[in-house]
Amino acid sequence: MGSVFKGKVRNLQDDLKAAFVDIGFEKNAFLHYWDIIPEPMRSDVEVVERQTNGASAAIQQKDIPRHYPPGSEIIVQ
Repeated sequence: MGSVFKGKVRNLQDDLKAAFVDIGFEKNAFLHYWDIIPEPMRSDVEVVERQTNGASAAIQQKDIPRHYPPGSEIIVQ
């Protein structure tokens, strides 16, 4: 287990499928899109679903730029 940080998304690199997050260190943290999406097969992780037009849909990798634009806050470990 590591430390938990509240950070801000500084920029997204779609070609790397990564977010760079400011967590208060000299360099921004690297966070792969896959690490933002909960793993549905793990029993200790709750899958977060969002309501869209009355229907719920799980967040997918292609949705990351829309849900976590630069400037949004995110909790990372």
